[in-house]
Amino acid sequence: MSDGRGKYVRKSKVYAIEGLPIDDAATKEKFGYAAMEVSPSSLKKVCCYCTQCKRPFERQRGRITVTTICRSCAHTKAEGATPFPHKSGYEKTELVCVTCGEKFERRRMSANEGSQCRPCIRKTYWDTQAPVEEVANVYLLDKETQERFGYAATTIRVRSFQMVVVRCVKCRSTFERIRRNVVEQPVCEPCSYVSRDTNPGKRKETIIQTYGTTGLVFPSYYGKAEGSFGERLEEIIDRKLVRQRVLPNGQRIDFYDEVSKIGIEYNGLHWHHEKSLTPHVRNSHREKQRISAGVGIDLVTVFEDEWLKRQYQVENVLLARLGVYAQHIGARQCVLRELTPLETDTFLLREHLQGAPAFCRYAWGLEKEGQLLAVLTLAPHPRAGHDESIVLNRLCFARSIQVRGGASRLLSAALKSLHGQGYKKLLSWSDNRWSKGAVYEKLGFTCVEELPPDYTYVVVAKPRERLSKQSQVKNRTGCPAGTTETEWAHQNGLTRVWDCGKKRWEICLKD
Repeated sequence: MSDGRGKYVRKSKVYAIEGLPIDDAATKEKFGYAAMEVSPSSLKKVCCYCTQCKRPFERQRGRITVTTICRSCAHTKAEGATPFPHKSGYEKTELVCVTCGEKFERRRMSANEGSQCRPCIRKTYWDTQAPVEEVANVYLLDKETQERFGYAATTIRVRSFQMVVVRCVKCRSTFERIRRNVVEQPVCEPCSYVSRDTNPGKRKETIIQTYGTTGLVFPSYYGKAEGSFGERLEEIIDRKLVRQRVLPNGQRIDFYDEVSKIGIEYNGLHWHHEKSLTPHVRNSHREKQRISAGVGIDLVTVFEDEWLKRQYQVENVLLARLGVYAQHIGARQCVLRELTPLETDTFLLREHLQGAPAFCRYAWGLEKEGQLLAVLTLAPHPRAGHDESIVLNRLCFARSIQVRGGASRLLSAALKSLHGQGYKKLLSWSDNRWSKGAVYEKLGFTCVEELPPDYTYVVVAKPRERLSKQSQVKNRTGCPAGTTETEWAHQNGLTRVWDCGKKRWEICLKD
């Protein structure tokens, strides 16, 4: 059929509505289309009327049958309650709770004679689904919990994550633990380690019977983030790692590579700060590194925010530490040249864990066939009063490429350039979380100072990212007089996360 302009118009279908409680004229007036043109299975609304009370109302076309009734009549039929006016079903009415006798309001469409108020509904639910257990054992301390946390232990559900005070069955000391982890005879952490060490043979036998080895447990032991970290690491190095390697003191290393003898710790920020359920204080991470070194394991520690924000760069460091390279190139095969700031920043932002430095005075690179493979940068000392020192602040290589002798060649170029400029020392620092600084020893640096563990801050409620301690110094945060930086940080919901310390290296320069 043509519309007179050469175009064809599809003729509307007409559907039968005889026998159905549908008002075609009212539908046309309200919605702009006739009910007879709406498909019987359509979700479009049409005007209809109740087959019982004859009240008009709206409903989707596909839901209308010859016995369609309104909401009020359906409520009366289902509940046996007194019908209410159709248009006032959402109005509130006053009722009396059958449990406590208190008056409350509820929509008329939801009202019935056996209604309960909301507090009684909640109480009934928790009494049936998660009842409060009466304290049967004497080790769950009700009074101490009230004094420390402001609530009694007897009011807490068995599966709750709230903290309670518990007495150790062995040493009789008190300690804190979440309610769901309290057993009939609780043991504090020190006593737990003592009991493990008193009979190491039995403990080893139990682990072997359970897991088949003393260094491998099922991946279900891990959290989701830690498990995905391990899976990704095994994928890029193309070999399996031992999971949960047991140390002599009962602690475990998350991942252990038997080829390189390197252990890797993935530290989620929720569990590794000073106020976590398993508090990690100043020397916690450093002590674990020391114990690992005692059994020949070089431990690398990765924090959660580093992996989430700089995963590619973290992978670069781990590949180098584990000795996984896709290509090996000699330094003499490369071209040594000075780099522009743009070339330097582009390479370091892509490859280095810390990104590009805020400023660098000199930059050299090794290049082969137009591809930049390594970068070394020098910058003035960040603190005043060190004009006679210059700092090696970046030394980085391209991903999965080993440039043999590359670091030595770059440093030789740097020392040659510094000759006669008045500098007396070349300084650098290594982070114990990532390495022992072996590359500096090979380059001729001397370790002049072992720095203690340093700290950053995290928000206790949502520890997703570490904040530098410089951002929380007293003169930047409005700390009142007489309050320490740490006390003020705690008042603002922050707590400290400790690292493993650093080493300071230097080379004495000759004029």
